[in-house]
Amino acid sequence: MWNLESMRVKGNYMGDIPVAGVVTYSHVAYGGDVQHHIKIDAGFSACDGRIIRHAGEVIIVSNKHITEVQDQ
Repeated sequence: MWNLESMRVKGNYMGDIPVAGVVTYSHVAYGGDVQHHIKIDAGFSACDGRIIRHAGEVIIVSNKHITEVQDQ
């Protein structure tokens, strides 16, 4: 199943920043990769402070970086 809309997921943003939240939208991107828009539960920043996201913001995570899926 590739459509994870309304499901709670855990994964890695940009391949290495752990995130968790609810998928608001799933789609097939150009080239066939599946991507998920995730409304995150908690904010985060990278070690160098360049990337900052707050709780409730939506980020895009590739399907290959989703590590856990739960029903809502």
